[in-house]
Amino acid sequence: MINAKRSNADSRTGSRGGRSPEDSMEHTAQLRDSTIHYWVYNPGKDKTLVMIHGFTGDHYGFQKIIPYLADYTIITPDLPGSGDSTITKKDWSIDAIARLTNEFVQSLRLEAPPYILGHSMGGLVVATMIHQAPHLYDSKVILLSPVPRKVTWGDSRWLSVRLGELQYKIGYTVPVFGPLLVKSKWITLLAAQILITTNDKEIIRFTREQMLNNLNRVSSVEFYYRITRDVSSRGVIDYVDTLRNKTVLFINGDKDMVAPLEQVRQVATQAGASFATITGVGHDIHYERANEAATIIKEFLTS
Repeated sequence: MINAKRSNADSRTGSRGGRSPEDSMEHTAQLRDSTIHYWVYNPGKDKTLVMIHGFTGDHYGFQKIIPYLADYTIITPDLPGSGDSTITKKDWSIDAIARLTNEFVQSLRLEAPPYILGHSMGGLVVATMIHQAPHLYDSKVILLSPVPRKVTWGDSRWLSVRLGELQYKIGYTVPVFGPLLVKSKWITLLAAQILITTNDKEIIRFTREQMLNNLNRVSSVEFYYRITRDVSSRGVIDYVDTLRNKTVLFINGDKDMVAPLEQVRQVATQAGASFATITGVGHDIHYERANEAATIIKEFLTS
């Protein structure tokens, strides 16, 4: 069952400044094991693009890039267990999130298979979704700063990933202190400072606000811990055989510490995919260089 209501794009914290969609339609889709909240922008366009957010994020993370993609109907769900969306079964894994998100896309009954884009963990979710149900999606796929491969000892991501896992493990195993640790504003602002690669004050403010807002939307600390563990144990490289059957574009920043440039480039090469580098930016390309990323996406989709 699908319900809809109009939603002001800036209603979460008031006006945030900068370019953002004027408004959207908020919908809910009731699945067997999840209630999915999703937002539709630019309805009625000839082509549809489904956008899948990353870990701890939600649909709002695409607010900076959506205005530059006005020729497409944009559908942005909160993934199961993230944002406003729920997940009832304790099958807490990327496979389960992908399965439920495929069920959601199927429930939309779109006239034609949509394009699909995933950012960060969302890129891994998208690769898994396509592996599970390739017929649901157009041949063109966009992976923006995706999780490239399993995190192992010696990987530049190893320490930060293990610290993140420890934070969430303490969060759900240690009463009182654990949840406070997970929702620490100081840790979140430190993480934001590490991720940010721009000097644009408005983008810095938006990034910090987005990450702080996400602290209030943690559905289950144990869920986040299980997903963190699963994400670090795999990557898009596990689906290169599937991706070879699609026309795929990878986009990455050369300062990305979460999805290191050369790791992602290697995966793209193995998948026979196109690869675009945006210089001088880190992991959050869709925040910091939204116009440039959107231009690359549009050129890819219309080529």
